[in-house]
Amino acid sequence: MKIDNLKIIFLISLFSLNLFPAILTRNGGTDLLPVLGRKCALLVREDGYFEIWFYPFKALYDGKILFKKNKDVVPVSSISRQILQTPYISSIVLQGDVRGRIDFLCSPSNPICLIQFHIQPDTAEKIILRFRPALQLMWPAPTDGEVKITKKLDGRLVFARRTGERTLHFLIASEKDFIFSQDELELDTKDGEVSLAFSGLVDDFTESEELISQYLGNYTKLLEENEEYYRRICEETAELRSDNSVMDEAFTWAKVGLEKCFVETAFGKGLVAGYALAMNGNRPGFAWFFGRDSAWMGFALLCIGDFAKVRDNLLLEKKFQIKEGENKGKIYHEVSLAHDFVPDPSYAYPAGDSTPLYVILASEYVKWSGDIGFLKENWQSLKDAMDWCERMDVDGDLLMDNPPAGHQWFDYGEKNMIDLVAIWAKALKEGSWLASIMGEEELKKKWLDRAQKVRDILNNDFWNEKRGYFYDRKLPDGSFLNLMTCNPLIPLLWQQIEEEKTQRSLSLVSSQLFSTDWGVRTTAKSEQIYNPWGYHEGTVWPLVTGWASWAHFLNCRPSEGYAELLKNIKLTYDFSLGYIPEILNGDKYEAGGCPLQGWSEAMVILPIVKGMLGLQPNAIERKLEAQIHIPEEIGYLRFSNIKIGDSTWEMEWRRFAKKKILKIKKNDGGVYSLNLKISMAGPSEARAIVNGMKLKPVFERKPCGYHAIFNFNISSEAIIEIYF
Repeated sequence: MKIDNLKIIFLISLFSLNLFPAILTRNGGTDLLPVLGRKCALLVREDGYFEIWFYPFKALYDGKILFKKNKDVVPVSSISRQILQTPYISSIVLQGDVRGRIDFLCSPSNPICLIQFHIQPDTAEKIILRFRPALQLMWPAPTDGEVKITKKLDGRLVFARRTGERTLHFLIASEKDFIFSQDELELDTKDGEVSLAFSGLVDDFTESEELISQYLGNYTKLLEENEEYYRRICEETAELRSDNSVMDEAFTWAKVGLEKCFVETAFGKGLVAGYALAMNGNRPGFAWFFGRDSAWMGFALLCIGDFAKVRDNLLLEKKFQIKEGENKGKIYHEVSLAHDFVPDPSYAYPAGDSTPLYVILASEYVKWSGDIGFLKENWQSLKDAMDWCERMDVDGDLLMDNPPAGHQWFDYGEKNMIDLVAIWAKALKEGSWLASIMGEEELKKKWLDRAQKVRDILNNDFWNEKRGYFYDRKLPDGSFLNLMTCNPLIPLLWQQIEEEKTQRSLSLVSSQLFSTDWGVRTTAKSEQIYNPWGYHEGTVWPLVTGWASWAHFLNCRPSEGYAELLKNIKLTYDFSLGYIPEILNGDKYEAGGCPLQGWSEAMVILPIVKGMLGLQPNAIERKLEAQIHIPEEIGYLRFSNIKIGDSTWEMEWRRFAKKKILKIKKNDGGVYSLNLKISMAGPSEARAIVNGMKLKPVFERKPCGYHAIFNFNISSEAIIEIYF
């Protein structure tokens, strides 16, 4: 039966739109379609190029999908096509000489992926897959031996490679008979439905055979499992609804993007940094466990209530924390998914900031989750991390020194980078709070006193009055480098800087020196080292754009914060559909690096939750602080299913002609102390109704006008009304 293009699109839209709210579509190009699970990755391009990973090895690469039609070989890249993207299935709809649909699925929890063809038989006689088998361990693990290929009678291809004492296997199977020769697999399209299953493991591949038997020819089973999995992910985490539906959709996709970065291996579970095609290389983008990157992703996961992933990631960091010697307490910068095969683990520890970020993330985890048991069980690890940080102050000036601590995200080795100074000040403050919870008063006092002194150094020594901005780093001779970079955004988003200096700095960040129509540059365009494709010398990072948005919101600049947030939101749709890239050119709207980068995804969530709403929970002491800076462009916003300890919250904001209303609801968790600050242009009439009682605010003069400050206890609901 002939099926026209519109019907093909309708059929896939039917199963997607009815089951899941997030479906994206556009004309096909060459961008990446990352089809990802916790144990494998099917990395597909919109033109039919693909490679497959079963962690910790690359199974195949240089894959191409082609069709045979009237003796001609037709690649997907030459066919008019449309892309349909959901969190649980990615599809290429063919609308040219060959018509039909190719579906790509990857199990969230098992090492199996499927390619399902629905081809209109009268438009193609054969499906051809060309690829190169690899069975190559992820960097930096060595791989030796040769690839051996066996075709079994049950229609399965087995690829094996003996490396050292281990054997890497992967299987390809189809219900249809096929021909395989010289890295080319050919199948008939007789009834239009062709299924290919791929699975891989190290050593015993019995599980792979069982998975293929379970899913081959029954791809709807995996489809339904995937849809239910991602439905649960979205329903069990915080949800955003506003009068900007694009922002709401991007928020959902950011949650999905973070989920895609959570990986499980034989030695642990945690967050990897991002994905790209490895091609001839042996690493799929930045798909390693990263200490630094996972901290920023972890902050976002806490904001949406996904505590379990953050706990797992922290435990992975603790597992590989250096246990003895001069670097006792140090946390890794990067750990390969093939770490079990790496003879020398020292490659994993070059960074200086992963260790203080570990302490900050642990503190944030305890505050959001209320998991006091985690703190007690891991307190010694956290103290070891703080001790290591203190030992990195080699000259006694209270600052961590990059040599010997290691590089920052800018990869420089100068004495004191401003971002590490800010991160260290934050770690001292959070460490002090953790010590107070553990009853260690001397540590609490020491770290809190040191935190204030480091903040004073930030505000005084690193300030460049002539430029009205901060120096990027302190050099070994004690001088400061007069270079304008994005790094001062970190102390600004944590409100470590005096208000007047904050406003002057953010004005420069929002100027054309830094800000483009698609984000914020790493280095100001006026600097001699500026290079629009320089990794840290001028590219636009969604990470940096998110820092800027967060800092603008929290420091009384909501319009600027919203403008930067919208730039990151737009990236969700313009490159790897549904996901946000690692970097963009500083002068033109072109993406580079990893098409899906975890901390880029985080920078849709964090500017909203930590910036616009300014949420700072403390489930241990049953406290919540909120600094509300919602821009005038937003008339309605509801942030629901917010998890804090064993309580669940909802915040709803409405703007009317002559008043604004904030409703706060809380379920379970007992009585909380709420410190609420709401920005407003002037000291307008405002009141709160809490448990039926009326409260008046205190007004505080701020750069945005005023903050109306309310302090009260909340057991279930509060309504705040502001008249103007």
